[in-house]
Amino acid sequence: MELQREQCPNNFEPTGPDPSATYAGQNPHKKTIPVREQGRVSEAHKNTLQIRREVAREKAEAFAGDLKVLMDGQKEKVEELALKHSKSAEHVKGIVMAETHYKQKRKTNLQNARVHRKRLELNKGRAPGQRATLEEIQAAVREDEDLQNMSSGEEDALRQEHDEYRTLKKKGARINNKAATLDAAHVFQHVDEEINLLYERTGTVAFAFFSHGNVNDTSVPGFVSSGNAIQFCYEVFKMSPVQVLQQFELFACTLDSQDVPSGKNQAETLESLQKQAQKLILDGLISASKDKYIKMSYERYKEDIMVKLKLQLRGWPAGVPFVPPGKITRVDQVRDLRDALLVGDCIWSPLTHLEVAAAEEEVQQAPKKKRKTRSDAGKKRGPRKKDMKKSTMQAGDESEEAEFSSEECEGSLRKRARRAKDVAAMLPPSVIKSAEFIENSDED
Repeated sequence: MELQREQCPNNFEPTGPDPSATYAGQNPHKKTIPVREQGRVSEAHKNTLQIRREVAREKAEAFAGDLKVLMDGQKEKVEELALKHSKSAEHVKGIVMAETHYKQKRKTNLQNARVHRKRLELNKGRAPGQRATLEEIQAAVREDEDLQNMSSGEEDALRQEHDEYRTLKKKGARINNKAATLDAAHVFQHVDEEINLLYERTGTVAFAFFSHGNVNDTSVPGFVSSGNAIQFCYEVFKMSPVQVLQQFELFACTLDSQDVPSGKNQAETLESLQKQAQKLILDGLISASKDKYIKMSYERYKEDIMVKLKLQLRGWPAGVPFVPPGKITRVDQVRDLRDALLVGDCIWSPLTHLEVAAAEEEVQQAPKKKRKTRSDAGKKRGPRKKDMKKSTMQAGDESEEAEFSSEECEGSLRKRARRAKDVAAMLPPSVIKSAEFIENSDED
């Protein structure tokens, strides 16, 4: 029995895109943002737009032609200049075209910089509630001829001053823990709202963990999530979000208390730089050798590291002695070593077979280090101190045994008498005596 299939007409065309391909189509129960409707265009307006497009197309073609002529001439001049000075054409072109086309989105406004300067002048020394309003400050700016008639250099300095103030407002540290806690709570709430709104609009899921970076901070750790993203902790980490947050808080506070090479945020003292360089060298060696108990060896570097582990620390900065960082006493040298380790110029790498063979040959040919000769070499030495001490203790034990044998009987008798006396004191009296006089209330 043959199955009859319904044939689609040859001129069948889909009426539109698959609704399930969009987030709104996958969630039909959710409300969608309405599409912006465009008004109807009249025929006269359509003709006007058509004429404008044709004029714009002609102008674009003319501009493209002139630009091609300019670029061809520029290419010839670049090649001529490169040939004249023995440079490559790409090198000259890179210098000529080294100009970025990206501009700052919000450049500091000169009027805002003037208002900022005048606000500092008018409100200096005034208490809160008595300071000038924005209208008063703007009026004072319009009347100030010095602010209105400034040179280009003075305007740039004024903008820079305002930029520094804005940077301070964005990145400046809070004055106390209360202000820092309120700021952190506000950002937590804002992030929570943003990721949930993003999930509602696009279906993008996200989660974020927040923790204070120091044990003395008072901001409350927490986490936010959208959708079912927080299930990632259960499925991958095999822990609840609270447990992950606790581990993250412990990590953040421990990281802050150590001299971790985080860069410019720490004071670059000689001691901190030495610790950072030493930690980077040891961490790299552990990672390269895959042995967490390995130790760095500087005196026997070729024997213990190059020959046994077949590793080498390449890119050691020139002018810096190859010694433990703790023995380098110049700050500039330790900083150069730390920076080279951070950026990857100085890194652990495996040796080739030829390099290992060359290192083994150098180790074999190197003179063996002789042990230091004893100061009493060739002289007759007496008994060791341990033997003398042992013999003295044995002699003392024998004398104590002799004394104890003579006083053994007398000591045991005194001990028995003292013990009998203690036991008798603990027992109750054997005879109970009655009172000599008995008071009776009836005789009164």
